[in-house]
Formats: sequence, C-alpha cells, structure tokens
Amino acid sequence: VTIEDNTILGVDSPSATGIFTTVASGNDAAVQIDGNTITGLSGSSGIALDVSDFNNDATDAEGLLIGDTTANEFDSNGIHIDYDSDSNDGDLDATVLDDNNEFATFAYHVENRDDSFDPDDLQSEELYGTVEAAIAGTANGEWAHVRSGIYEESGLQLNQANLVAANPDNQPTITSDKQSTLLTLDTAERVDGFTFASTTDSANADVDITDGDAELSNSTFTGPGTDDRIAVQISAA
Repeated sequence: VTIEDNTILGVDSPSATGIFTTVASGNDAAVQIDGNTITGLSGSSGIALDVSDFNNDATDAEGLLIGDTTANEFDSNGIHIDYDSDSNDGDLDATVLDDNNEFATFAYHVENRDDSFDPDDLQSEELYGTVEAAIAGTANGEWAHVRSGIYEESGLQLNQANLVAANPDNQPTITSDKQSTLLTLDTAERVDGFTFASTTDSANADVDITDGDAELSNSTFTGPGTDDRIAVQISAA
C-alpha cells in the first residue's frame, strides 16, 4: 500500500485523524507513506498520522516506511505522529521519523528538563505539533520540549506540566489574534525560553501567573504595544 503526495487539511474537530494504519500481527503487508502534507489537525487529540497499531511481523519486508523516499510535511497538528517503537520489528524510531520528515512545529515529552531527544529519554511515543497537545501528553512535574516555530494558540493551561524551548537560541513563538491570555502559570509550573507575540489589543495579559511558586524565565514579549496590553500579570503571590 502506498499513500503518496496527498494534502490533508485541518477540520473543525478536536480528535480528527489524517492517516490511520492498522495491520494485524502476522500480516506481512508493506505500507509506504511519502510526500504527504498534513496540517491543521490542531485539537489536543487531533492526529496527523497514527501508526501505533501497525504490527507487521514480517522479517523479509520493509513493513512500514514513513518519509523514506520523500519527506512528509507536518504543521500545527495536535499530534503529528503517534507510533509504537515495538512495531515493524522494533525499528520504528523517533529519531528516524524526525530525520525523514519535515516539521514546522514540534514538541516532545521527557521526564527531566535537561533530557534530550533520544528514544531512551522520551516518555511518550507521540510527536506533538501544538503546545496544547504537548501539555496534555506530559505527566505532572515533567517537561515538554518545544522546538522553534509559530504556535498559534491561546488560553493554554499547563496542568502541572513544564515547558522549555528545545533550542534557547531560537525561541518558539506562541501567538494569537484572540483577545485572551496566551498562557497561565499555576503552582510550581515552569516556562523557560519562549516568545509571546499577541497581535490584538486586549486588556488581558499575555502570561498570567496565578501562584507565587510558578517560574517564568528567559522569555521575550512582543505585541501591539497598546496602553491596554499587559505582558506579565501576577494575580496571586
């Protein structure tokens, strides 16, 4: 089966899926997914490519190939790729998926702030495309690493997850034209190395800190620069 050079755009559903493969254990079918553009399935449960149920056991076939010939392009999907590293004879690796495909937005879940994008450090087999989905997939007190890119999101609640820029020299940007707070920090939550770029005049703060034990660091604020806009609001201490 070949799925090639298709364009799949977002729909108004929080849990839409672009491409889903399910191959029962023992089936020797080969599936090749190349050159597709999947964008805008941005709900926290939206999935661009779900291959987590691919259970090809064949040892004499390539099995599942994703971006092996031509890179797939992913942008602003809640979950870009949901996979199972034990599938396809155990060679479905996050680093291979990253190398063979192109991601305009990208985040992943690790336990500790200084962990790297390494299969041994990753805490979930999901490659995220929105900050919202990365937060939803990150356990309490653990970290979502967010790569550079434009994340058009607002009203984000960390729910005891922490955020850090994967590359502090190239900050990810959270932006919105909505008249709402971009991000709220509560008890013991940490955010490090982001650019916040509101584009609409509003009396709401870009970042609202509601607990004195929260921490915001190394971040940049840009926006319309009007009298009403607040960059950081501390509403509780």
